[in-house]
Amino acid sequence: TTRIPGVGTDTIQHLLDSKHLAVYHKGRFFKVWLYHGGQLLKPRDLEMQFQRILDDPSPPQPGEEKLAALTAGERIPWAKARVDFFRQGKNKTSLDAIEQAAFFLSLDDDAQGYDKERERPLDEYAKSLLHGKCYDRWFDKSFTVVVFQNGKLGVNA
Repeated sequence: TTRIPGVGTDTIQHLLDSKHLAVYHKGRFFKVWLYHGGQLLKPRDLEMQFQRILDDPSPPQPGEEKLAALTAGERIPWAKARVDFFRQGKNKTSLDAIEQAAFFLSLDDDAQGYDKERERPLDEYAKSLLHGKCYDRWFDKSFTVVVFQNGKLGVNA
C-alpha cells in the first residue's frame, strides 16, 4: 500500500499485484523487477540487479537525491507539489514506479548495529531505522526495508 497526500486528507492506494521493488542507493532511485514472464525471479537474478545498483557510479539527477524528504514533511505542501510537478511526463512515471512498488528498499552506506566501541550504538541504529536522513526513506510506503553496509537490516513501518 501507499499513502497518497491530499490537501484535505490523505488516501490509501492498495496494490493487488506489484511486480517490482523501489530501491534507493546513494541518492538514486532504481526499479528492481521481481517477476519475468509471470515467474518469480530466482535469487541469482535478483542478486545481479542489486549488484548493478551497488556498482553504478552515476550521480543523482537534479532533484533526485532528496526527493523522498517530501514524504517526511507537512502533507499539504507535498500534496500541492504532486499536482504541480508530478502529474505528467518523466516525473509522473518515476513517482508511479515508487508508489506501485511492492515496498521500498534503502541500501544505506552506513554501518549500524551493536558495537561495544561506540557509545549508544543501538540508539543510532534505531534512529536510522526510524528516520534515516529523512530523504532516504519513502515514508508514504507501508514499509521500508533498510539494509546497512555491514549487512545488518531493519524495517521502517
